[in-house]
Amino acid sequence: RRIEFELGTLQKNLEERKSFFNELEKTKIIISSKKDNLNTSDKDKQEILKFLKDSVQFNESEYMNVINNLKNTKTDLETANSSIISIKGKINSLEQERIDLIQKKERIFKIDICPTCLQDVPENHKHNIFNETENKLANIKKALEFLFLEKSSLESLIDKCKKHIFSFEERKYELEIIKSK
Repeated sequence: RRIEFELGTLQKNLEERKSFFNELEKTKIIISSKKDNLNTSDKDKQEILKFLKDSVQFNESEYMNVINNLKNTKTDLETANSSIISIKGKINSLEQERIDLIQKKERIFKIDICPTCLQDVPENHKHNIFNETENKLANIKKALEFLFLEKSSLESLIDKCKKHIFSFEERKYELEIIKSK
């Protein structure tokens, strides 16, 4: 029984380790994406600055304002995407914890004799564990509701950021056309 308990503990630790490695990989991908986006934004900025030096016939301050707004909005979009990934990870973690608690609750009510001390498990003790588990499940439910609301809010923000980016890019190209004339 002790070996089974240790085996269970080891399996749980392995699952947690896998989960941490998955989160690490996600984070590496996000960082790589942000670096690529930052490099692209810097290149765009350099090209724009070069064009601005060559042309005097268009409103340079408006063009720089559009570029800055575009860069800031892209940064906001990346931040929102990162937050969504983080929230999805938290949701998955809470869902797994909820499933584990439900399984624990079911196991406890099936036990008549304690596997550790080989004594009868009183109904009072089972109900105490049941109440504790129900409290934890209620807290998880509240946390999930909050996370789903936050996720929905971030998805709305992402849509707005994409629309803003599109309009800023359109204005940027309009100004570049004016500059090229």
